[in-house]
Amino acid sequence: MKTFRKNFKIFALLLISVSLYTQFFSHVFATDLSTSLISYWKLDEVSGTRADSVSSNNLTDNNTVTQGVGKLGNSAQLTMANSEYLSIVDNPSLSIGGIDFTISAWVYLDTKSTNMTFVGKYGSTGEYALYYGVSSDTFRCSTFPSVDAYVTPTGGVQIGQWYFLTCSHNATTHTNTITVNNTYTNTSVAGSEPANTSAAFTIGRFQASGATMYLDGRIDSVGFWKKILTPDEITSLYNSGTGLEYPFSTFSAGSISLMEKTDSSIDLSSSEATGGIAPYIYQWYRSISSGFTPGVGNILSGQTSLTLSDTGLSPATIYYYKLRVTDGVPATADSSEFSVVTLAPPATSFTFAGPSSGTMATASGNFIVTPDGEYTGTITSSSTGAGTFAPTSLSWSGSSDAKTFTYTPTSTSGSPHIISVSATPALTNNSGTVSFAVNEQTTYYQILSTGQSLAVVYYASPPISVTQPYNNLMLTPGVEGTAAPLIPLIESGQGEGGNVETISSGMANSLHAYEDLLSPIVVGLHAHGGTNYSGLKKGTSWYNKGMTQASVTKTYVESTLGELYRPIAVTSIHGESDYVGGAGANYKSYLEEWQLDYETDLNTLTSRNDTIPLFINQMNSAPTGEIAEAQLNAHIDNPGKIILVQPKYQYHYRSDKLHMDVNTQEKKWERCLQKLWIKYCLRDRLGIPSCHHRF
Repeated sequence: MKTFRKNFKIFALLLISVSLYTQFFSHVFATDLSTSLISYWKLDEVSGTRADSVSSNNLTDNNTVTQGVGKLGNSAQLTMANSEYLSIVDNPSLSIGGIDFTISAWVYLDTKSTNMTFVGKYGSTGEYALYYGVSSDTFRCSTFPSVDAYVTPTGGVQIGQWYFLTCSHNATTHTNTITVNNTYTNTSVAGSEPANTSAAFTIGRFQASGATMYLDGRIDSVGFWKKILTPDEITSLYNSGTGLEYPFSTFSAGSISLMEKTDSSIDLSSSEATGGIAPYIYQWYRSISSGFTPGVGNILSGQTSLTLSDTGLSPATIYYYKLRVTDGVPATADSSEFSVVTLAPPATSFTFAGPSSGTMATASGNFIVTPDGEYTGTITSSSTGAGTFAPTSLSWSGSSDAKTFTYTPTSTSGSPHIISVSATPALTNNSGTVSFAVNEQTTYYQILSTGQSLAVVYYASPPISVTQPYNNLMLTPGVEGTAAPLIPLIESGQGEGGNVETISSGMANSLHAYEDLLSPIVVGLHAHGGTNYSGLKKGTSWYNKGMTQASVTKTYVESTLGELYRPIAVTSIHGESDYVGGAGANYKSYLEEWQLDYETDLNTLTSRNDTIPLFINQMNSAPTGEIAEAQLNAHIDNPGKIILVQPKYQYHYRSDKLHMDVNTQEKKWERCLQKLWIKYCLRDRLGIPSCHHRF
């Protein structure tokens, strides 16, 4: 019985020894890939020289080889049409002749309409090549002179697919062996040994006997050994189809994750190491600097398991950790760096701050709430006035971050609005409330003016409105301008009419003088002398100029000034040219179309649904009254939309019987238009409370 027990123990020890031996050498297979490795090109570069990771056999870029997505990182992208390839002149390290060697590479074909070379060293006489043969649809391993070893994967060689190839030569048996994806293998008898030639080493090109073969595709992770790779080494390189590149280590530490943290402690755990030789020894390291290297100065004594409990830490501080693993070889592997911020001390109070004033209907009140420590809960805002909060409440989950809500007042009633906040669970409010004065936005009204020479206005000179007594405005550089900024409305002599007095200043200034109107009026004039309706209607440059005046004004008022914009009317002094053109029968429909086009386009611009009235006056300078009658009928049939101010027959005309002077007739027209505009636009439609009934 004792003998049996003794023999059983010896047998068990033998089994354990065999198991450890097997684990050791399965691990060494990967590290042994570095033995007799002459050169290895990862081919990750964007362009230019491709570096040799093992020695100094860096490859020259010929005809601008580019970069592509690789099997392992990036790859070299070669284009056959450009004769692109990589090369290095002959040197002893890449030459053969009576020695064993192996080439490995990941390859990817974009096309396969001709023979294509992956790796080779061929000139007038050859040495070796790994290439694709189109006639047989095979990957081929060749030495010169020899019979190629070749393989066709099941289903044939496919374009747009990565393949792992090895090409080995056995100098003792004079054979070549090719493998594809660690599955397909073929060996051929070479016959005699290849010579040591002066041919250049190339990737993506082969030249011999006058024939040149380029690669149209990608190549990645090319290795050259002066030995025959074993099946286990090829298996390691293939790595179940994911690949393995220099320096060929598969031993790695696990991944760290956070278990728990407080304001003074951090608990971590790690998954197990893989790819090494058991048993594993673990050691934790900590630093307050990112990118640290594990060493004596940052070792955590006694922390030698897959879990870590780190105590005595400072609150609200970032710490960096690594776990170093040592296996039975021994070899070491470090985990990726893992960072954790300890919690702040528990919050007991908060601060609350924001502006003391804002403007109604704008997002002008941004308020910041900051707990004095780590807080989990909700802080809700409220106001004594009408307004909205975004968001309606602020939430924390184990943090002390400052958070912001925006208060948008919707009414000036009750100003100043008192803004307050409360916390659940309760915290002390160190700041109290904020008194928020609410200002009302100013509405900038705009009137657009079109028509012909009486609107421009010819001969009404010199201008008399050369200062702005109120807050009325025009675009730069004058009443006919189309550019920001808005400037005081005066008759500056700019525009088509020249140094003249238009209706713009008199009309806008009278509204302020007679109605105590506080809002600014912006006038945009875009008339053109001697032009009939077809030259002023929608689609013409003059109409487009008016819409430009509207859009530029809107953008400037809303974006630059932060106020409100509203177009409210269009004026037109027109009709003479259409009378000359004989358009009297159609003129009423012209006016209706004109009004509708302005109304539609201005409402589209502002996203409103307002009536935009067209103010007109009844022409008088014609032998017959077709146009005058059409203007009156348009007014009668389109109440509130087309508004006839009054006829002009009672006014005094200049000697040309067409135009009026600046000091009398034009001013009367402006005053009359002003009164009607108040009636239709302000009192009845806008409901401005400051209007006094003077009509």
